Amino acid sequence: NKTLALYNFNLALVYYMDPELFTSLFIENANEDISFLINETGNNALTVPDQYALCKTFINLGIYFHSRGQFLSAEQINRALIPYPKEQFGPNSIALASTYNNLALIERDLGNYAEAEEFLEKGFSLIRNRRNKEKLDMAVVLNNQAMLYQEIGQFDRAIKTMDNALSIAEEHIGKKGGDYSKFLINKALIFKSQKRYADAESLLLELKNTKERRLGKRHQDYADIESILASVYLAQGKTEQVEELLVHALDIYENKFSQDHPAYTSTTRLLAQFYFLTYQFTKAQSKSEEVLATIEKNFGINHPDFQQINEDLAVIHWNQGTIEKAGEYFS
Repeated sequence: NKTLALYNFNLALVYYMDPELFTSLFIENANEDISFLINETGNNALTVPDQYALCKTFINLGIYFHSRGQFLSAEQINRALIPYPKEQFGPNSIALASTYNNLALIERDLGNYAEAEEFLEKGFSLIRNRRNKEKLDMAVVLNNQAMLYQEIGQFDRAIKTMDNALSIAEEHIGKKGGDYSKFLINKALIFKSQKRYADAESLLLELKNTKERRLGKRHQDYADIESILASVYLAQGKTEQVEELLVHALDIYENKFSQDHPAYTSTTRLLAQFYFLTYQFTKAQSKSEEVLATIEKNFGINHPDFQQINEDLAVIHWNQGTIEKAGEYFS
């Protein structure tokens, strides 16, 4: 459809020339913009493939902003999108399930866990009711559910759900698929939360070797494994390899994304924890302040991580003897 093609081209061009202008023109008015585009093209002018293309374009745009750590923009796009797949493809469409799933991930990353669980359940129920229950999209939703359970402390439920996701993924794409390895990385995170450190380390080292052989040492997945492996070592008080792993992961994240990206932020926080545990308090304070500023900028002061970093800084100042400053952060 020429109208859609021209619209998408102009969006890309505006974003390339001026991201801030793009945000003001599109993201802040996502609901109106989607409605305007649909009305301008008119339902009669859009074939079914055109309608799917339009819906998928907005879904992908939301995924793009989510991947860049721009969660509020991604949330606004997906919330504005909900009525479109309902109206065009029906209340049981896979497009609507995808929208719910994406919103669940965004709400989880924003710390809105109850809403995340609600959206995951909505998406899962739509996928579950479809004829082929063994599709990879079902495994993806199960993986997302498992990681939400892990984040809210339901570890046994998380492992059971993740094993279900792995079983479906293995049957659908085999053990060499990218999604399968991502699920394994997440399983290692659950092991760590359960304090099954030996299981987590064994799984991560195997994955690290596999990623190095297939993708080299500069891939995002390799950085993810390095960061999680470092966190497993830190949890056990093993500090020998931690700094090297984290610095290398940060270099990959900065080159691939930016210092505002959540992966960079979480890894910087791990580095601050390493400096604290090795009594390098000045470095720990500097890195923690960097993380605090990024979280406040991107997520606001009500995000759970913002509270946690304040506590980290309070303890750092306490150990440095700057008691008044520690009190401010505790408050």
